[in-house]
Amino acid sequence: MDSTSKGYLGQIVLGACITFIALFFPLFTVTYNPPGGSALVAGHHISAFVDVINGWAFADSAAYFRLHPVIVFMFASAGVGLIRLLLPDGAGNALINVLSKIFHTNLVKIANDYIHALVHIIVAFSWLLILLLAILIGTPAMPITGEAGILPTFQTPPYAPAAVQPVTVEVPHLSATVGVGYFILLLGIAIGGLAVFKRVVHLVIALIVILPILFFVDRAIFQQVILFLGF
Repeated sequence: MDSTSKGYLGQIVLGACITFIALFFPLFTVTYNPPGGSALVAGHHISAFVDVINGWAFADSAAYFRLHPVIVFMFASAGVGLIRLLLPDGAGNALINVLSKIFHTNLVKIANDYIHALVHIIVAFSWLLILLLAILIGTPAMPITGEAGILPTFQTPPYAPAAVQPVTVEVPHLSATVGVGYFILLLGIAIGGLAVFKRVVHLVIALIVILPILFFVDRAIFQQVILFLGF
């Protein structure tokens, strides 16, 4: 494996490591600061609070975004990259030689690159972007259970019928801001994504072509693909 290959694989592993660390940092913060320290919300007495939510907590709650499979695929892909980085191409015992031949084949490299690129598309262009837009241009709403209801509200998909949506009320003095974990996530995604930038471009072009075709040919498959991508 030449130095260029080692640099590219190291970039994938580094990006995954930074992403993993970022999940323990605050992803976003919900703050409720009414005058006097409390207020009535839909007949419920809600005290002021600052709810700091990290990446793992959000992944556990917003299951409809398929975040757990995304995280597993990202780290599995990085794991394959790490194995390829550590396994020598040259002489070794029989087991090392067999593993080296398996993990250094072009088929494994190409498949792993596309899996990694697809994961970065899902992460970078779906839930991170949606979360940012929701915070920047959305209107935060208060669950009638107050702070305890913030995370549970993410358990119901936003496109689910209104009858199953949690009861929330738009109130003043409620705000949401992105946290440092969000920017660390972006850094990890950028580092790992740049390593497979060409694959990302290929997949974006493929999705731009395939999704409109699926929309008109088979709406059910189209919806399943959209759900898988997290849109």
